[in-house]
Amino acid sequence: MGNSLSHKRSFKKKKDKGKNSLSVNDCSDSSSVKSYHSSNDNKFTTPVEILDGRPYFSEETYLYPVDWEEADRIQLKHFMLKLTIGGNYTAPLAKIIKPGSKILDIACGAGHWSFEMAQEFLNAEVYGVDILAQFPSEIKPPNCHFTECNIKDGLPFDDNEFDYVFMRYLHLVMKEDQWIPLSNEINRVLKPGGFVESVELDACPHSLGPVGNQLYKKLYEPLIELRGIDLRFAPKIESTFRSAGFENVTSICKDIKLGKWGGKIGELWASNFKASLTSLRPVLTPIAKMTKKEWDSDIETIANKEFDLYSSYSILYISLGTKRRTQG
Repeated sequence: MGNSLSHKRSFKKKKDKGKNSLSVNDCSDSSSVKSYHSSNDNKFTTPVEILDGRPYFSEETYLYPVDWEEADRIQLKHFMLKLTIGGNYTAPLAKIIKPGSKILDIACGAGHWSFEMAQEFLNAEVYGVDILAQFPSEIKPPNCHFTECNIKDGLPFDDNEFDYVFMRYLHLVMKEDQWIPLSNEINRVLKPGGFVESVELDACPHSLGPVGNQLYKKLYEPLIELRGIDLRFAPKIESTFRSAGFENVTSICKDIKLGKWGGKIGELWASNFKASLTSLRPVLTPIAKMTKKEWDSDIETIANKEFDLYSSYSILYISLGTKRRTQG
């Protein structure tokens, strides 16, 4: 696969503290949320272009930069999401993960979720796949494996191979018409009775102020037209799973308060909003037909003023389904 990003992180087995042991301080304390890497040797096997001094992948639906600054933002978001849902998953894994079971992490990024799942389920094998080789290539749990692949070309695994498939953060990666093919692939690689779980944010916050509403008005339709990306696809994942043939499909919705009115975790989500939209600026300003100065001013107003003034919030959709035990 060529050169991949190398992480200099030591691996130590840790006792499982339980799904709900994380605190807000673990997310906000710089001594707890350490950088996932110590190397500055950014080597990618996929073509990138430099925008505003940061590297961006030349895949039309991969909108974020591909550098360590972005990897750190995703790491912090991992802890925030874990705190929000009370752990790394909601599926009843105690009933289905046995010695020798296989877990798949789709679009694993730098591998934070895969790492922790490999630590929790020491007798299972955890596989992470991503289009970018940001994950550790050497220092990792022995039951944790990573593969570089484009999930839009299919999953490089056999039929009926996995007991549990997990995915998140795909709302700015997948085109609207690519969700069903991906769901069909997940159905293929799952064992009969296996679980699929999707965790996605509705990418358009609710109860926005005038500046926020105007910004998303400039983005929503153009992103669908130009990139095929539906910022509000998350509520449709449940029906997508049904269309792909999964059964026992359910969805859980969680409101995420944005800003100080949501307490410390709300402040963290507002900070993530700012960091995320700043990372997306070189890609989205041409679509929104805005200058860099206008973009930064709007993001600052939305995150620091309107979120609290209008009690803005995001909706997190957790969708679950199982593969039929008998096909047909």
